[in-house]
Amino acid sequence: MFVYKSNSESAKELVHKVLKWATEDVDNPDLRDRGFMYWRMLAINPSVAREIVLAEKPPITTDSDRMDKGALDQLLLHTGTISSIYHKNPEVSVPNLPSEGLSSMSLVDFHSKCRRKGSRG
Repeated sequence: MFVYKSNSESAKELVHKVLKWATEDVDNPDLRDRGFMYWRMLAINPSVAREIVLAEKPPITTDSDRMDKGALDQLLLHTGTISSIYHKNPEVSVPNLPSEGLSSMSLVDFHSKCRRKGSRG
């Protein structure tokens, strides 16, 4: 993105054209916000903007390459549940979970069983 470090007019025109496109014509709000952020940085202090944009960035890593394959498969199976958020198996994060786990029963069945147990006592 940071062609602006060049002193040539064509580079500055290109950055202006890209930022204008990103802030006026793009429907993606994240991209539009980023365009406004870069435009403001360049308008306020181009040298600081240069330092920020060209700074060394940390490598992007994921937990998936460090996780046990079986645990990762379990979390992927239960994507959308609190188990996947906390990186815990459903047996740990859901109290009174039957030993067969959630994979062999629907969540609706599990919920109705829990409600029946609660209404008895």
